[in-house]
Amino acid sequence: MSKPMSGAQKRKKKIEQKLKDAKLPKLDSFLKNTVESTSENPTITTSVFEIPHENSEKNNVIDICQNMNNTDDCDILLSKNMTIICTKQYPTDIANYIQNSVLRHLSVEDKQFIVEHGPCRPSGPFSRNAVGRCFDESFYYTVSKAGLRISRSWLCYSPELHKCYCQPCWLFGDNNIKHQEWIRGFNDWAHTSRGIERHEKSIPHKMACMAFYSFQNHNTVNENQEKQIRDEANYWKLVLDRIIATTLTLATEDIPFRGHRENNETESKGKFLAIIELLGKYDPVLTELLQRPKGTIKYLSPAIQNEIITALGDKVKYDILLEIRKAPFFSYITDSTQDISKIDQQSHIFRYVNVMYDKENKPVDIVIHESFIGFEIMEGQTSSEMEQQLYNNFEKNKIDIKKLRGIGFDGAANMSGVYSGLQARIKHTQPLALYVHCAAHNLNLVINDSVKNITEIQNFYEKLECLYSYFANSIKRWAHLKSVSSVSVSLKRLCTTRWSSRNDCLKALSLLYVDILKLLAYISLMGRNKDEKSKASGLQNYFQKFDVILIIVIESKILNSLQIVSLLLQKSDIDLLKAFELLQTALNKIKEMRNKFEEVFEEAKQIAISWGVEPTFTKIRKTKTTKFFDELSNDERLHDAEQYFKTQIYYRTLDIIIKQLEHRFNGMNQVIKLFSSILPINICSMNENELKHLTTSLVNNYEHDLTIDLVNQIIQFKRSFENQISKLNSVHDLAKFIIVDNYLIAASFPDLCTACFLFLTIPVTVATAERSFSKLKIIKNYLRSTMSQIRLSSLAIISIEKKIAKEINTSDIISTLANKKSRRMF
Repeated sequence: MSKPMSGAQKRKKKIEQKLKDAKLPKLDSFLKNTVESTSENPTITTSVFEIPHENSEKNNVIDICQNMNNTDDCDILLSKNMTIICTKQYPTDIANYIQNSVLRHLSVEDKQFIVEHGPCRPSGPFSRNAVGRCFDESFYYTVSKAGLRISRSWLCYSPELHKCYCQPCWLFGDNNIKHQEWIRGFNDWAHTSRGIERHEKSIPHKMACMAFYSFQNHNTVNENQEKQIRDEANYWKLVLDRIIATTLTLATEDIPFRGHRENNETESKGKFLAIIELLGKYDPVLTELLQRPKGTIKYLSPAIQNEIITALGDKVKYDILLEIRKAPFFSYITDSTQDISKIDQQSHIFRYVNVMYDKENKPVDIVIHESFIGFEIMEGQTSSEMEQQLYNNFEKNKIDIKKLRGIGFDGAANMSGVYSGLQARIKHTQPLALYVHCAAHNLNLVINDSVKNITEIQNFYEKLECLYSYFANSIKRWAHLKSVSSVSVSLKRLCTTRWSSRNDCLKALSLLYVDILKLLAYISLMGRNKDEKSKASGLQNYFQKFDVILIIVIESKILNSLQIVSLLLQKSDIDLLKAFELLQTALNKIKEMRNKFEEVFEEAKQIAISWGVEPTFTKIRKTKTTKFFDELSNDERLHDAEQYFKTQIYYRTLDIIIKQLEHRFNGMNQVIKLFSSILPINICSMNENELKHLTTSLVNNYEHDLTIDLVNQIIQFKRSFENQISKLNSVHDLAKFIIVDNYLIAASFPDLCTACFLFLTIPVTVATAERSFSKLKIIKNYLRSTMSQIRLSSLAIISIEKKIAKEINTSDIISTLANKKSRRMF
């Protein structure tokens, strides 16, 4: 036995082995290009086999873009070369793969192309050399002793090089073998037969042929790896299909994703993982995914959730922006609110009109859209800062401000200011953009003004809020009221910013009035303490007055008339004409009420009797003012309670509402007058001279969008369809009649169609922005207050535009993520 090596000998042997290993070429040098460079001595190394050659005319050397600066330049050049090669008569000719007199390196894609397109075997005639010899077509075949004719499929001929060569050896041969003429090209025509026989019997040739057949049958290592990648990608497509479907379901229904501890061992894993686990009980694909060992990629992490949510949100936003860009015009609607994290979130809404077509490209409908494209953090509160942010948003989303025709904001000074507000700044850049103050906000301001200017009405709503607080602040009193109530209605809290709040409060009070008075009387006698009894007694004394019952009846009638208008104004597809008609109807009802005090009084009287309240007014104490000794006139005041109520409360309330409705909606009235020539009712009722005058004014205002031919088009349209026009109720109906119902003649009235689209594009309210804030508070609540802005905006887009989200084709998203995932595995 040999003596064991000492420690020093072992260390010496280890160092020697490392030195030997360092001299060996790395495996990756035979597979890909490696570019190594340093700042001091940049060098480019190539990892390809090189064949020594005697001269560039007779020998071809395999090389790969050594003169290129980097591999990207090389790839671009090779791609261009392949485009040229495909146009040639013999695309697999070896001459096509020579650059700078050297045979370039072939990629797997090149080899696949050559194998799929077959060998280069022209039938002749063939070029002769100086002594008159040439290649012959008979060399393509060999004949056995028995006369059997067998094709030499490996043998090829290059018409450009005038040489024959072996295709398998060229593609898969050992470039280090001694004889390279069958790779570079053989042209010794005097000894062609002997050279062919000697080559096809050689071992390197046979090995190259075996490699060729293996490659042709997709049995190469690369092909096996690609197949494995394809199988892996198909599996991940199935996984991602289920994950994306789950994500869409949770996002569209505003359901939170994450839990306290996101792993399979905890019970608080979150709704996303809980649904995946539930589906895994019935779905084999997810079962296999969940059974994968801990630490492997499963596409279930929060990072992947964010990636998928962002991809889905971007796809929905992309589809919406495409529609906005295709529309002839659009309007911009915005508003802002503070979220749970005290961040000012701005909502971006675009209003536009497009024509819907069927499969045969026939118009079927005209749709008004108000589409949400996301939340953005407000960068400032001044109009100049908001203006810059708006322009940046337009530029980022590639939206042309030249097509902006309307802007809709609320009444905030920095938004609606005439001189330096955001609307004034936008109109300076785009004068054609009409500003419309939100009709729904305006209507709410009308109601608020009618309340705050009349003391008795203001006191009534304050007492109503006190009544709610009295019961809501005590669990026992609230439960007691609920137990004695005969209807399943609860008191409502008054909120001045909610448009339907006052009406809801009055309805609840009317239904619970008797039960409330009984309970207040009981508490005032049997209450637990003096303070509780005192408050109950005070509320009872106030609400059992006939004056209060009459106020309830009056306010209910007013608010019911305005509530219908308020709800219809909040519809996203409403146009200015419909809004104006609704407001005009409400205004007429309020004016009619002014002459119906006796009817209202009798109705209140009957209600008071049914509620057990004496129908008499509270007596007014006669007051006298101090009169100077030489003053002759006496102070005259209303001493009759009924007359006082009629003049100081009833008439004043109605007069304030009438005046406010006429004043606040004057801007809307001006827009209606501008477009009055295209209103169906005016087309029918006005004569041609009146229509011509109004149309000329409209054309002058929109000279970039309309031509003076609009005058002739409206007159011709009236003459042709006067009976049908009388049945149309709105501009939307008019546009649909021309473009959809009579689409063959739509091309005859292009300016009339354009004018209709302009009118329908102008916004009416910012209700869509207000609805987006409701989603904001649902998505980003106190439990999700740390949510990132990108995730918030994407979830909001998916939730608000859920119809588009459910119809998007997720195959592109799935393919991209699946291929990315499968490549990570190798």
